[in-house]
This record gives sequence, structure tokens and C-alpha cells, in this order.
Amino acid sequence: MIYPVYINQGVRDWHKTPTPWHSNKELKIVGTIRGVFIAEALGVSYKIQASSVMVVPPNLLHRFAGVETPVEIMVMTLRGITPQLQHVICPAKRPRSVQLGARDMSLLEELHHRCLEEKFRNDAFSKHALEGLSQALFCLIARTSEKKASSHDDHRLEKAHSIIDSRFSEPLRIRNLAKLAGMSESHFRQRYQLTFGRGPKEEIIRLRIYKAQDLMRTTNWKLAEVAAKCGFCSEHEFSRIFHKRVGLAPGLWRRNG
Repeated sequence: MIYPVYINQGVRDWHKTPTPWHSNKELKIVGTIRGVFIAEALGVSYKIQASSVMVVPPNLLHRFAGVETPVEIMVMTLRGITPQLQHVICPAKRPRSVQLGARDMSLLEELHHRCLEEKFRNDAFSKHALEGLSQALFCLIARTSEKKASSHDDHRLEKAHSIIDSRFSEPLRIRNLAKLAGMSESHFRQRYQLTFGRGPKEEIIRLRIYKAQDLMRTTNWKLAEVAAKCGFCSEHEFSRIFHKRVGLAPGLWRRNG
């Protein structure tokens, strides 16, 4: 269940008089219609510009202080959002700025305007209308956040993929690749599989097998040397994995080739 506890709109001269330090028990959404302001929390200042939405986690001590010009804002304090949904738009326990496109910003302003109308109408239907409008607002921000997170994930995955491609013969650990990508190991495996069509471990093995086949075709190296050159721990491991993937033992594959 999502519904607003507090809705407000107005022009504030925060560059003259910062708000007092305060916190809310519920998640707060602050949308900037016009102007620029600074939010302070956890000893860090966050610059929030027009067409942005700032998400403030529950129970976080913060204050707002506008800069340069007065600002026109909308404030909605939401409650009843599950922790899982809160994590979508505010994954860390610190403020987060979400930049909206022109189309989404127009929709945000319309949703806020309609919320204000329902607030002042305050009839038998207002509570239900506000609940629906708040859900629409939440979905708008959540979708924008998810797109940005996905785009950021793709960049980090490409970096990890590049390391695998160039260093597959080294003793790479999936745990370290996940850390490099800024993800948990399970999330990294899942995202890598979805992006490249195979898991990171499978990709490493595929590249090692391909390299081993090339060396067996072009050199007279012993299988133990081929195994070591391609990153396998031993000739036995190389033979076992090669047979499982190719269907033939390495020596037989070499003779048939």
C-alpha cells in the first residue's frame, strides 16, 4: 500500500534560510520544478537541479538549502512501501538523485498537480485517488532508477568481460570479477549470463578450450604444456574438461585433427 502523508508545493528562499535539520519515518520524494538547491545529509552536500527528483530514505537526518535562486518544489512523504520496493529507488541509506527526461518531468508535474487537487478536495474519494496517484508517481521514479542502474551495470559488465577476454589463462576468480563490477557474486553471475548468453565461468572455459585447440594444431607442445599455457591447473583437469566440452580426449582430438 502506497499513499502520501504530506504533499506541499511552493517557492522557497532556501538560499537565505536553510531548513532545520530533520528526518522522516517514511520515504520522502522531493521533485524540483524550478531552480537549484542543495541537500545536506551524512556530512555530504547533494546538488539537485530542475527536472530532478531526490529520494530521501526513512530516518535520515537531512536539511535543504537553496542556492542562487528561489526554488519551486513538490514534496511527498510516502509510507507503506515495502523495503524491497524502497531499495529499487534508493538502494543505499543515503539520498539519491534521479534525473527525469522532459516527458517524465511533464508527467511528474501533472501527477503532483492532481495530488494537490485531491488534497484540497478531500471528499470521500480523495484517499483512493491519492493512493493511485502516489503509486503512479512511485512507478515513474522506480522505472527511471532501474533504467539507470541497468545502464551502469552494462558498463561494469563490459569491463569484467574485457578482463576475461584478455586474461582468461590467468587464475581468475569470479568473486574478484564480481567485486570489480560492484556486484554480489550471485548478481554478477546472473547479469553476465543475461548480457552475454553464458556465465563467466563458462566463458573462461570456452576461451581456454579454444586456445588449447589452437596450440594443439600449431605446436608440438606436450599436453601438460598446453594445459599450463591455457590456465588449467593440471593436465588431468585439462583432459577432463576438454573431453566433457568437445567429446574427445585432447590427444585423440589432436590426432584426428
